[in-house]
Amino acid sequence: WIAIALTHSRGGLFALICGAAAVGYFKFKKWGIIIFTVGLLVIFISIPQKTLINITKTDGGDSYALKRPAIWKAAIEIIKEKPVFGTGPGNFELLFYRYNFPVDNLISRYSKNTRFAHNEFLQIAAEGGLFTLFAFLFILAVVFKNGIKSSPVSTVVLSSILGHSLVDFNLHLPALVFVAIILSSDIIYKNRGDKIKLNKKYIRIFLAIILIFNTVNFFIKPFNAEKYKATADRFIKSEPKIALEFYQKAIKFSPNNFEYRRIAGELFYDGGNILEAIKNLKKSIELNPKNPFAFTSLSNIYYELSEFNKAEYYLQNLLDIEPNYLMARYL
Repeated sequence: WIAIALTHSRGGLFALICGAAAVGYFKFKKWGIIIFTVGLLVIFISIPQKTLINITKTDGGDSYALKRPAIWKAAIEIIKEKPVFGTGPGNFELLFYRYNFPVDNLISRYSKNTRFAHNEFLQIAAEGGLFTLFAFLFILAVVFKNGIKSSPVSTVVLSSILGHSLVDFNLHLPALVFVAIILSSDIIYKNRGDKIKLNKKYIRIFLAIILIFNTVNFFIKPFNAEKYKATADRFIKSEPKIALEFYQKAIKFSPNNFEYRRIAGELFYDGGNILEAIKNLKKSIELNPKNPFAFTSLSNIYYELSEFNKAEYYLQNLLDIEPNYLMARYL
């Protein structure tokens, strides 16, 4: 209670509620859940309105703090787009830009982005695909089924951690993951004599396929893309032609990175290849229709080509997205 009061952590409060629900279940089974639910409703109704406002307010101007539903909606759209293998571990943000939403009290409405779905189950499905999510849920089901029988304390603590993971990215924190692994190991160890009637051969094959695809997706594609980008950035001022070559290589490994496309487009234009410049800038806008810089570069190109209608079109689209973008208003 003291930690939650001092940190004002809504996720911590939710974790406490999940843990308390698990305690109620262990003590009184189904009646425990019923009593807990009724008690929680009574407490919620009796809380003064001023206290509720303090719980839900965003301290420090964190405009994303109460935008969880919008982030979850974006995560679901990413899952719909890549349901089988996902984006690859760590690549959530590459597709999040496409489904980003405005925060109207900021000067730049689309400047806030996130690498996390703020729900670990959605994050797993978005980055690893639905098969990976099902495998994760299967492992949890096995752990909890055994924990209910033999390890109530470990199960309660694990319930709190997983409850928190419904509204945050706590399983990305090594300390909490380590605790969760210890708790799960304790549960499985205490049930080591019990036999689970499952075909282990097919389960291992299924998990191996998921591991292989995610490993390839993570260690080869993004790693090489970032490697080429880092090399390109070293040459971008002194040798722009060499920088462009490395950005083209980076795009081959990460074709959905809108920033690679934008920079490549600008380098193509500086090198006199206008068609490729326009092609890459349009692709950048397609990948992230909320980012103002590709719009600015494309409108400048059309202005230099004396195609003023197209230049005005992209500037107007830019101002519709970011009305406070002063450079666009100046142009």
